[in-house]
This record gives sequence, structure tokens and C-alpha cells, in this order.
Amino acid sequence: MTHTEQTSADTGLLSPVRAGTPVEAAVSDGAWLQAMLDAEAALARAQARLGVLPRSAAAAVTAAADAELYDVRALALASRETANPVVGLVRALTELVADANPADAQYVHRGSTSQDVLDTGAMLVAARALRLIRADLGRTAAALAGLAAEHRDTPMAGRTLALHAVPTTFGLKAAGWRSLVVDADARLAALLDGRLPVSLGGAAGTLSGYLAFAEADGTATDPAAYAGELADAF
Repeated sequence: MTHTEQTSADTGLLSPVRAGTPVEAAVSDGAWLQAMLDAEAALARAQARLGVLPRSAAAAVTAAADAELYDVRALALASRETANPVVGLVRALTELVADANPADAQYVHRGSTSQDVLDTGAMLVAARALRLIRADLGRTAAALAGLAAEHRDTPMAGRTLALHAVPTTFGLKAAGWRSLVVDADARLAALLDGRLPVSLGGAAGTLSGYLAFAEADGTATDPAAYAGELADAF
């Protein structure tokens, strides 16, 4: 008997419906890691646009924000001690940035907190998965439209309380299924068009960490205005 080395703790053996699908990859540990790194990079770029950190530092953080550069398993094990994966990830990200330019390392995760990165990462994962689901819904709606047209005159027994009722057509039944799929797609479209939220609260949810760095750098004359500008840039 031969054994195949497994690189994932969950290969979908007991969940074959999702195994190998694009959505499975979009919500994998690797996808979550990339989303958290994307959140860190987006924060650095937003702060650079507002003058809180050098653009070179934002570029360094962005260059290091590649999930392929990290050991997902090691980050998972490290999170046992910190209750979330962000602490270990920030440490690893800082080390990579420092390897490229030690002066840029101080700007990693500037003023932020684990919840900001994890929650924003979750919204990125959701948005990316929902776009894939919308594509599936579109294909499903098209297939059901075809069934509805093909079987518009195909009779079948209607049902009420699991019993046969007056006749109907399979085409009408397929059209009903399609209307539900189209409705679900419209709801997802509205959700994505309205944009999912990001988290910018800092350690205690007061924005104090972000504001402290902005004030130290002389870029925040009005805390409320700066918070709004940071959110818009982010």
C-alpha cells in the first residue's frame, strides 16, 4: 500500500460537493492568509497616501504580502499562544520587511490591532468567494432557463402537502427554481455593490493607535477628519 503525502488538513474527503471547486480554494487557509496580508498592505498604502509613513515602506510591506512566502502551518501552531493568527503573521511580515530594509520594519501594522486585520481579511475572503458564487448562480440560472423553455409543455403532477394536486408543467417548476436563483444573485450583487466593511479601530476600538502615529508625524490636525480620510484611503 502506498500513501500520498497530504499538504492540507482538510482535502474534502467527507465534503465531495465542495472538493476541488474554486470556492473551496477561495476560503482555504492560504486564501485567509493572503487576505490578511492584503489588509496589512492596503493599510500601509493608505497611510502612505496620507503621509503617515514613507511610500517606500508601503511598497516594502506590499512586496512582502505574498502568502507563498509564509509557512501557514507554523502560523497556525503559533496562534495557540496568541488566540489568533495575526500576531504571528505580523511578526513574520515584519521580519521579511526588515530583511529587505530594516528601516521600513517599524511601519508594519502601524497603529493597528489583530481584530482590524482579521475582520478586514474576513470581508476580503467573503467578497472573493461571493464573486465566485455569483458566477455559479449565473450558470445555474441559465441552465434552469433552458429547462423551463424545453419543458414548458411537459405535464407533471402538482403537489400539495406531499400529495398529488392539480396538474402543472415541469417548465413552470424549473422557472420557479430559476426565480429563486436570480433573486439570490441580485441580493449578492447588492451586497457587493454596497461594499463590505473594513475594520479600523485599533487596540481598544478608539482609533487611538492610528491617531497617535498621525499626530506624531504632524498629519492629523482633526482626529475625526483623519479617521474618515484613513477609512476612505483604506
